Amino acid sequence: MESSLEHDNFVKLSYILLNIVAQHLRKYFVKLWDIKYPNDKWDDVAKRNLKLQSLLVTRDGRQKQDVYSQRILKGDEQNWDISTLIRAILDPGFKLLEGCRDPGKRKSPLRQSEEIEIIRQIRNEDYGHISSMSCSLDAFMQIMKKIKSVATNLFGEDVEKEIYKIEISQITQSMREQVDKLHEGKSLLICYSHLQSLPKVPGTFPKSMKNYSFLSISTITP
Repeated sequence: MESSLEHDNFVKLSYILLNIVAQHLRKYFVKLWDIKYPNDKWDDVAKRNLKLQSLLVTRDGRQKQDVYSQRILKGDEQNWDISTLIRAILDPGFKLLEGCRDPGKRKSPLRQSEEIEIIRQIRNEDYGHISSMSCSLDAFMQIMKKIKSVATNLFGEDVEKEIYKIEISQITQSMREQVDKLHEGKSLLICYSHLQSLPKVPGTFPKSMKNYSFLSISTITP
C-alpha cells in the first residue's frame, strides 16, 4: 500500500504531464509543423488534413490504420493525449525533427528529438505502465529534475517555473480527483483486458495481473 506522500508525488507527476507538459507539446508540435510546412499551416484545416493524409501512409501507399495514426489524422491536437503528441512530433514521415541518436552515442547538448524521448520514457516508465499510483520521494525528485531540464530546453524557463510551482505546492482536491478518476478508469480497462485472456484452467491466474491487488479473486473457473 502506497503512503500518502508517495501518492501525492504521483498526483503531482500526473498533473504536470497531463496539464503542463501536454499543453506545451501541443504548441510545440504546431510550431514545428508550421515551420516544416509553411504552405500547409496547421490553422488551415483543409490543407493540413490533406497533408496529413499524404504523409501518414505505409510503404505501399495505403493509409496507416494504427491507433495513433488514426488519432493524428483527425487533426484535433487539443484532444491528443501525451502519447499521441509524442508520436506525432517524432513521426519519421513528418520529418519535424532530426532523428534520435543511439542512446550510447548521445552527448550534450541533446537533440530536440532526444529531449522528447526523455518525456516518452518518463511517461511510460514512471506514469503510464505502472502497477500502483505511487512515486517515492527520491524517484520524484529525479523525475522532476529531468522534466524541468527538458521543459527549459524545449519550451523556455517560464514553463520550468510553472512545473516547479506544482512540484512544491500542496495537492488540491481538483488535482487529486482528476488524476484518481483517470487512473481508476484505466485500471478497469486493464483488468477487463486481462480477464478476457484468462486461461480456462481452474485456480490459475496470469502473472501480468499479480500487482492488481484490488481484485480479490483467488480462483478462476471456466
